[in-house]
Amino acid sequence: MKNGKSWSNGKKTKEVVIVVLLLLVAVVIALLVACKRNVTNLPSVAKSMFNVNARETVSSPNEEGQAVESISMETEGYAERNGEPGSWHLDKRAEWTDVDKARITFDVDSVMKKDEGMYKDVLLVLDVSGSMYGNKLAKVQSDSVELVEYLLSDSNNNVGLIVYDDVADTITGFTNNRSELVSQINSMSAYGWTNYNDPLKHVDKVMENYVKQEGRDVIMLFLTDGYPNVDTPNQIATYQMLKSKYPYMAINGVQYEMGASMTQEIIDISDEQWVASMDTLNNVLFEAAIAPVVYEAFNVEDVINNEYFVVGSIDDIEVTKGTAVLIEENGIQKVVWTLDNEGMGINTGFDAQMVINVTLKEEYKYETGYYPTNKKTTVTYRVEDENTQTKETEDTPILRMQAYNVIYDPNTPQGATVTGVPATESYYPFENVTKVQAEPNCEGWNFYGWEIATSSVTKINEDTFIMPTNNVVIRAIWGKPSISKSMDGTVETAMPPDVKYAVQIYGINQDEGADGSLLGLTFGPATGADYNNSYVTHTYEANASGTYDVVIVTHNVSSDGSETTTTEYLTNSSGNRVTRTEAEKQKYDVNMHNMSWKQIADVTDKTVFRDCMLCGDTKSVELYLNDTIKSGTTQTAYGDGTGVLYSTVNEYYRIWNPAKSSYSWRDNPAVGTGVRLDIDEQECGSNAKNAGGYKVSHIRATLIGSD
Repeated sequence: MKNGKSWSNGKKTKEVVIVVLLLLVAVVIALLVACKRNVTNLPSVAKSMFNVNARETVSSPNEEGQAVESISMETEGYAERNGEPGSWHLDKRAEWTDVDKARITFDVDSVMKKDEGMYKDVLLVLDVSGSMYGNKLAKVQSDSVELVEYLLSDSNNNVGLIVYDDVADTITGFTNNRSELVSQINSMSAYGWTNYNDPLKHVDKVMENYVKQEGRDVIMLFLTDGYPNVDTPNQIATYQMLKSKYPYMAINGVQYEMGASMTQEIIDISDEQWVASMDTLNNVLFEAAIAPVVYEAFNVEDVINNEYFVVGSIDDIEVTKGTAVLIEENGIQKVVWTLDNEGMGINTGFDAQMVINVTLKEEYKYETGYYPTNKKTTVTYRVEDENTQTKETEDTPILRMQAYNVIYDPNTPQGATVTGVPATESYYPFENVTKVQAEPNCEGWNFYGWEIATSSVTKINEDTFIMPTNNVVIRAIWGKPSISKSMDGTVETAMPPDVKYAVQIYGINQDEGADGSLLGLTFGPATGADYNNSYVTHTYEANASGTYDVVIVTHNVSSDGSETTTTEYLTNSSGNRVTRTEAEKQKYDVNMHNMSWKQIADVTDKTVFRDCMLCGDTKSVELYLNDTIKSGTTQTAYGDGTGVLYSTVNEYYRIWNPAKSSYSWRDNPAVGTGVRLDIDEQECGSNAKNAGGYKVSHIRATLIGSD
């Protein structure tokens, strides 16, 4: 019986073990199914059991399992600045800026709450410089008169008037003499330059004897239609002095007929800013002249998600208004943004921005997954004479980290077979990608290179680009002597992909490269004539005065290769011939057309090319026929340096430097819109061949090997 009992207990034990094992197998199968269906639903321990990368999905971002670009929070009644006075709205968004770095941006704006009940002392500081002449000044006069009459309809209010151009003039300090103010405003006239600093000094003189009274708003309204060009930037220090001496005075800037974007010059000298046009000026003046109610407190507290991100230091935080501090407690980082103006609170109606630059922890770099940037955001605020209120949210932007593909498209010609196409490669955004140099083969076709087919790809140079947040297609280009297959797959008659095109010097030591460095020479398309079958050089001709006339030589090339030349003298703006001394001739006698690009680049003193520029000397450059260029005019080419894509390349490659784009040159459509001559060219008159300069030039980039 003892043996039998022992056997029976052993049997039961085995049965229990089997049942447990079966249950474990069932759990395993269930987990595997879950893993296959959606790995994001697996707990971390299960991922470890089945060797699933624990960071494949770092978190469960939301119910849809997608990244979240931005979140928002706001008070009730906010409706894009048209809502309840004193309400506010906060947007928080995040974006990758490098393979392991992100930028979190907070934008806060609020609806102004006007303090209608306070008596007001308003100091008008009005621009009467020359640019205000005509209708602009007339509109300021009429709207200012209307504002004065409204304010002084209450005898407890006062208005002062300062006008300025090169210098300022205090017309009157604070007064309630309506007729005198109206008369002075209507007699204003426009003249001179623009000086911001002197009128601010006059404000100080007006305010020196001012006694601030309880229950009165003091507002300085500074209106301008132009940038300061006299005694600048001294106005910034004067503004800061005014705020220090008279912190109770609101300084409101009105940017008048200067475009929709607020200029930094006005921001630097005002507490709040308004943009006004002739159509909106009346409303803006009334709004800017009535002091807003103040937020006595407005703080944004944001907790960084330190599981994935860290803020390096306070230097990684930038604010447009107020101050920010970085607090670390128990391994948790918190940013506190206090929106305050020298301890005086901040006006309702403000807008402000904070940017926090964060770094992804090293262990998560190049790991696919979803990354929440923050834990919690809390806004604490108190409108003047109201209770403190708090709003908070745990919603956060969630960044998606994933690799994207670089796909090599063989772009196979019809009826042909392509071999040797590189395999698809994967890269994370912001990694540098170098195109594979392998050349595929296609019988009967010539391979002319790999071209990026995807738009909006930032190139470092011709072969390297920065990986964007999407797949990139790199397409093979094939050609035959008489036909080519383009990027979109269509077959068309065209020139061979590598062609010569005439370019000229557009600037010497006057333009900046992409990195901000000064460029010795700036090249661009030859303009002002059809260089289809011609090129230009210059020479010198001795004259009776013992100097040399500068001669422009145009070489015309015929289809059989023979050349004929035509000449003209380079003349100045008075129509007189430009001459050079013997020393100048020795310096400027350069034949750029016969030099190699390396020889040109190796010249240390680039000013030797001055006459090359003034005479419009041309140099050939090999261009690659991409789709954009091939969509335009092509012409038969048989001259060295010929402009076979004259009209198309002139437009496609012309990206003008805005600083040199104020005027047209002889209204010549061949030159393009918005070009003005530089100093040298103005001196040389109408037959100077070049105009303007290039801030960015694709042709120049081709020559120096960078984009």
